Amino acid sequence: MNKHSIFFLVFLFLLQNSTAQQTQELKVFDDTYIYRSTSGTGDEIRGLEQFVYSYHSTAGSQFRREVFLRFDISGLSPFVENIKLRMYADLKEAHTLDLYPVAKTAWVEDGLSANNKLDKVGADATTYFASASTADQGISAKYYEWDVTNIVKDSINANAQFIAFRMRDRDVVKSSSGAGIIVNWHAKENASGFYPHIQYTEKDVTTLRLQNIQLNGTVLDGFVSSKYKYYVTLPWNTTTVPTATATAIETSSVLNITPAANLTGTESQRTTKIIVTNIAGALSYSVVFQLAAPPTIADLASISADGKSIVPFNKNTTTYTVNVPYSWVETTPFMAQCVDANATYSVSLPTNLQGTTAEKTATITCKSADNSVEKQYKVIVNRLPEMDIVLAMGQSQMGGRASYAAEGTAPISNVYLLNGSNFMEPATNPMNRYSNISKDVTIEALSPAYSFVKKVQPKIARPLGIMVNAQGGTSITLWYQPGKANYDGTVKRIREVAKYGTVKGIIWHQGSADSGTGAPEYTSYKNYMKTMAENFRKELNLPNLPFICGELSDDVVRPEFKNFNVNVIQGVKSYIPNSDFVYANGVVLLSDGIHFDAPSVIMMGERYADKFLELVYGITSTNEKLENKKNIHLSIKDNLLQIAATNEPISVNIFDIQGRKLAHFSLQVGENKTETFLKGVYMVSVNSKSKQSVYKVLIAN
Repeated sequence: MNKHSIFFLVFLFLLQNSTAQQTQELKVFDDTYIYRSTSGTGDEIRGLEQFVYSYHSTAGSQFRREVFLRFDISGLSPFVENIKLRMYADLKEAHTLDLYPVAKTAWVEDGLSANNKLDKVGADATTYFASASTADQGISAKYYEWDVTNIVKDSINANAQFIAFRMRDRDVVKSSSGAGIIVNWHAKENASGFYPHIQYTEKDVTTLRLQNIQLNGTVLDGFVSSKYKYYVTLPWNTTTVPTATATAIETSSVLNITPAANLTGTESQRTTKIIVTNIAGALSYSVVFQLAAPPTIADLASISADGKSIVPFNKNTTTYTVNVPYSWVETTPFMAQCVDANATYSVSLPTNLQGTTAEKTATITCKSADNSVEKQYKVIVNRLPEMDIVLAMGQSQMGGRASYAAEGTAPISNVYLLNGSNFMEPATNPMNRYSNISKDVTIEALSPAYSFVKKVQPKIARPLGIMVNAQGGTSITLWYQPGKANYDGTVKRIREVAKYGTVKGIIWHQGSADSGTGAPEYTSYKNYMKTMAENFRKELNLPNLPFICGELSDDVVRPEFKNFNVNVIQGVKSYIPNSDFVYANGVVLLSDGIHFDAPSVIMMGERYADKFLELVYGITSTNEKLENKKNIHLSIKDNLLQIAATNEPISVNIFDIQGRKLAHFSLQVGENKTETFLKGVYMVSVNSKSKQSVYKVLIAN
């Protein structure tokens, strides 16, 4: 081949590479609009809507709508030309739409609002750099274009990663009826697919591109040959600029690598440039280095004691208290996790759990990675005495749906509730808030467990612990054996609460979800409940653990529950040893027609308490001190109860402990009446014009 042929081939190569153009598009990175509105606060975020809107108004800025667009141009080469911003809308009227530069480009669409606009995007430019006009022709929807060639190329040459625009209507545009015309531009979230984009032509620079970039011998993370600018964050204590090497796609290319001057100066000084040159031209890549913030963070992300996380935990709260089991020792381990993975921590354990607060305190010290900052967290460890434990389980009636506003959230004296960390805390409403099976703990309200513990604890005169684990709407098929979700979830908590003492019994309220199946005998349900009681007893190695269940509701209020109440609940003693039940007669339901109202919840809890005290401790409620009252006289002899009206007429109702009315009569002044009762506890309600009183009496014979 002679020199003329070689020259001709070179000429053809240059001609091809200098003229080959490819039309491409760059999808918008962020698109949003700002609109304060007359009723809004100005903090509204509008970046995820289907449309972005433009509208000009002279009536006030609160009516205006301005569009903001942001593009990532780090993948555009210096060879781009004919650059146009394109947006899609259906314009039936004449508009003049102006495009302005935006000074700040670090904002994102879901963080820009009318109130923070100045801070996020900077002051409005007063001179537009591009404009598009539409004629009043009633044309169909289409893309509208603005020439943005110069401003985009200037940004590329300035090595910018992003460019942003503000678009607004120049004039007020109204319909023939005088209504303002708001332009609906399709956003990138619009299902139409007509998203805002930049369209451009670019010389084919494939042969000028790099195959890879390496820093200190490792391929640059996220490298793409068509992306020309990268930001690399280095460890805070890096002092040496990484060595950059690269491989070009075209092996005949010449690489010129200029290392960054330093790692702490301006962006230009922190930039390593790699220029690829060959017969097709020259192309530049940039790698900008930035140092991570110095690791002065000495916050903890979590603390755990004996493998259990302390919750709720907040890195800004430095003192916590945990109530631990009586078996806890001073060497029980504490662990922590630092917010900064490179930070370290040390633990100083309590020295004497029976001593002063200082002696009972574990101190966890977190030290920042650069050793410049230390922060101490303290955990006061209260070792609780061995206590009696109750398990309260079931459906939503046990969780409670009535408001506890009247009862409040004050801690119940000497009663402890197992919390979400599996530590005990002073019991307060709502009692089922730590359930690990509840569908939504935010709906948990007044539980019968509340009035239950309030009544039981003073009678036993020792600390009382309770675990409440209920889930609304559940069938017993989720509860009765290992492998079932509610059984397994509850057993996890039972094992933890049992560390605090001896489990004395179970109170169970469930069955609504199953009452429509198996009537009238409910053989399957009874087998399930028997199996469940046996399995819980096996888990605790307490084969005779007392089990108390409750009627679903009053038969009068919910007659559909009558068969279930009679055959399953009232007959529980026949198929579960050492068990008993409480009646639900007299309960009132909330407006939902399902759940007990607050007074009924309190009543049911107290009925559970009375039955529990009798079954577990052999305690029956003692008589009120019987003496001459203002209006009545009460006396008991053997199994006889005598009531006399002394000063004014009275009306008397007598109930058993389950709430069943046994007697009703009225007495005039000077009259008396004697009733005969079997051994047991009874409630005597006395009403007169001046007062209402309730007395609890015990017939011992």
